[in-house]
Amino acid sequence: MIKNLDNNEISCVYYRFSDYIKELDEKLDDGYRTEKWTINEAGLTIVPYVVIRITEEEVAAIKGSHYYLTVKSIVDKLRPVVEMIEEAEPDIKIKLDE
Repeated sequence: MIKNLDNNEISCVYYRFSDYIKELDEKLDDGYRTEKWTINEAGLTIVPYVVIRITEEEVAAIKGSHYYLTVKSIVDKLRPVVEMIEEAEPDIKIKLDE
């Protein structure tokens, strides 16, 4: 337990951020990002994701942003902790995926 976070909570944060950064990196490497739009029409709410092509400069700006670097840092720091947790509790990721 770290600062009142149990193994499930630590692993959950790690996997959510890890999945997020992996998906974001794949999009950025392919030169696009997605943006969520909310459309309200006749009492119906639609939330599509729009694909937006971006330049190499925009990719660099995103990868250099405070938010991106913070999430990447959290993932990198939690990786060895979660590996130790999984050694002690091998089914923890399965429980989190349920």
